Amino acid sequence: MTPPIKTLSLAALLMLSGSRAHAQDRIEASLGIWSPHADIVVASDGGGLSGTSIDLRQDAGLTDGHFPAAALALRVAARHKVRFEYLPIVYESSAMLTRDVTFTGVTYPRGAAIGSTFDWKSYAAGYEYDFLVKPRWAAGLIIEVRQTDIQERLSSASATQVRRTRVPVPVVGGTVRVDPAEHFSLSVELTGFKVPNSADRHYGGHYADLKVLGTIHVTSHVGAQAGYRLVDIGHLGELDSATLTLRGVYFGAVVRR
Repeated sequence: MTPPIKTLSLAALLMLSGSRAHAQDRIEASLGIWSPHADIVVASDGGGLSGTSIDLRQDAGLTDGHFPAAALALRVAARHKVRFEYLPIVYESSAMLTRDVTFTGVTYPRGAAIGSTFDWKSYAAGYEYDFLVKPRWAAGLIIEVRQTDIQERLSSASATQVRRTRVPVPVVGGTVRVDPAEHFSLSVELTGFKVPNSADRHYGGHYADLKVLGTIHVTSHVGAQAGYRLVDIGHLGELDSATLTLRGVYFGAVVRR
């Protein structure tokens, strides 16, 4: 896990419960581990050559991993929150190619030993407005700007090629939180954004993020969390494209003050 501890201490994956016991908490920070199954396909043109759609699992030997997720929420008024999240994902793998692949203008032949790195860092800053607040449940609107920074590297004994893409993504969505028991809350959050592919297929894409999280409130200020997260991204640019689907379980802890 490459991110420094000080960065991670900002805390992970915000999911607030609708409980009245925590309604006036000013700060909520959480830190956890996400263990997703990954399906990633990338392509990059260059040198007048069209890039091959490279499946990082099948072609490059990608294996699943465990990654930190950190978030922080600040309550600025009774129903208003400012939210931050940091999610770093890095996959490193190696394999023997079973077919020719072309990446950024370089062709790696069948039988070549290659190493690959897929480095995705996601930073989010946003706002949540809880437009409905009831004794045992609440619903809110979420608006975020999510900066995605993706770097893909493919290397062999003869060549190393790197493609980096940084794209700010505005997302909107909502959250619902319920308290089925005194010391347990359940949250569901969905955010996303879509740009239809252009007629000439030079740009387009989508982003979707689903979080389902249960929290056991150990004390009034500390909780244990477990849940599921799905991130689905599609990017189409003039010279490169990528599809990324990550889905899996999350475990963490939350602290409120």
